[in-house]
Amino acid sequence: MPKPSNVMWCATILVACACGAADPTDSIDMGDPPPTNVLRVSGSYGTNVALVADSCGGSVVQSSPTSVTHALGATTLSLAHAGSQYAGTIATDGRFQTTPSSLDLNGYSYVVALTGEFSMSGFEADVTIDRFQQGTQLQRCRYVAKWVATRVSGTNVIPAP
Repeated sequence: MPKPSNVMWCATILVACACGAADPTDSIDMGDPPPTNVLRVSGSYGTNVALVADSCGGSVVQSSPTSVTHALGATTLSLAHAGSQYAGTIATDGRFQTTPSSLDLNGYSYVVALTGEFSMSGFEADVTIDRFQQGTQLQRCRYVAKWVATRVSGTNVIPAP
């Protein structure tokens, strides 16, 4: 049986509401011609999530949509997934990483970090979640999820393959 803290945490970071409308931050969705030489990954993505490692035991993950906010050509981005925001950096070849973010929940501290790469049609990411007994480094464990995301509309622009 999954530990309640694992289930609640996964529900917090891996479940979100789908957004079917055009993304107002995505210039392509607004009808502008897509730039062909400027990094652009902003938009909505259907995201399949799979657990690939679990030293905590009983961790549960669920597929959920992801919204990416990224200004044309910028080296920063933000991913919103299951009610959590992850800020990070992106290179012109589409590789990205987020700054580890922390959350305290049900007596545990969690640190979440993503590393991945965007393609023309979506992105893939490895999501590492470290769990600690709150206030200590004791009972540390880790689980890793794989996100495979497909862009809902339009295409990404990755200028440096």
